[in-house]
Amino acid sequence: MRLDAMVEMAGRWPEGHSLQAVAEVWSAENTAGERETKMAAYAAAGIRYLWTCEVFGSDVPVVFQAYRLRESGYRVEVYAADGETVIAPGPAPVHVVTSRLRWS
Repeated sequence: MRLDAMVEMAGRWPEGHSLQAVAEVWSAENTAGERETKMAAYAAAGIRYLWTCEVFGSDVPVVFQAYRLRESGYRVEVYAADGETVIAPGPAPVHVVTSRLRWS
């Protein structure tokens, strides 16, 4: 999907609502270019928090990352490898137990 189309799509929220956070589950099929395009679209739409979870297969450890939007783009605030429990920053803190995030 083109970046301009994603920005347009990301800007379509119900009137009076403000989307503060987005969660993405990356799989092996997500290319680096697709990830960059999506992250740029979310940043352009002003989404303050982005949580990503890399789930590549049952034999590959899960990785969770929580980003916060800054003037220069997203910056990682929390990184958790498989088996760790963290609190993801956002409009409401969320406890993330990576050992429960599994490929099915």
